[in-house]
Amino acid sequence: MALLRLDSFPDIRLSDTIPIGSVEGRLPVKLSVSTTDPETKRLVFLDHEIAATWGVDPKTIEVRAVVDGEETILPVQWWRVEVQVASDRPEIKKGMELVIARQLAACWTASAPFKKADKKGRGERPAPSDGLFSDSESAIERLESLSYDFWEKNDDYLTAGISIPPDPFSEKRRNYSRGAWYLGVCENMRASTAALWTDSHVLNLLEMAQKKQLRFWPSSFKIDDRYCEYHPRLRDEVDSLMVLAIRQSLAGPMKDTEEFLGKPVATLVERYFKDTMYNFNRCYWDGD
Repeated sequence: MALLRLDSFPDIRLSDTIPIGSVEGRLPVKLSVSTTDPETKRLVFLDHEIAATWGVDPKTIEVRAVVDGEETILPVQWWRVEVQVASDRPEIKKGMELVIARQLAACWTASAPFKKADKKGRGERPAPSDGLFSDSESAIERLESLSYDFWEKNDDYLTAGISIPPDPFSEKRRNYSRGAWYLGVCENMRASTAALWTDSHVLNLLEMAQKKQLRFWPSSFKIDDRYCEYHPRLRDEVDSLMVLAIRQSLAGPMKDTEEFLGKPVATLVERYFKDTMYNFNRCYWDGD
């Protein structure tokens, strides 16, 4: 099970960037991988997990930017979550995407493609300061859009990096709240999302929810009776909550990993969809 807790970070290094292998706190994880079943054409999880490593690397670059109408050189610092797998693993190839999700209540996912290392010398690489940027995030997006991983040189690994500027624990943005993250790999985020959206099991869940026939509340413990009724606002959220559940399912299960190995991803979509429906419904009835 790939469950990450980002509760501490190494100090930002203001000199040169460092590869993930030397970042303090680098840890092993296992990735759940979703793939298309050649017979049924449905998305399923592999019957095993893939060994990987992850780290949080502090990055620093200088970019040309316009500040108060004047061009200046601006230092940009941020944290980058990086996940690496051995490049000889046949299950994961260049271009497949890492998917990171937060605990369900955070309503957050992010993805990034696995890329090969940058084998060019530092003097041969495009300078991060090339071009004029309106803000730091534009400069970071440029680096992440390169066809190779700008920061790595080791050909033995594929790297997927997700930059999170500037503060992953900022309370001002819901996406960066504290808590556990979990991750997986899919062939292509957009195509996988589209495939799950047309899955017969997912469509049936949607139809039942829209007709207020889907039981999404837990039966294992006693809850307030009103939580077992559809709040009037909930029906308007059904489609968006399903999109969220689909994207989160591509990051794999938060727990009980073995329960889902070898099974359709739609099975996990159902769990996440029902859990999120219940969370939203309860908040609506509580007036949140």
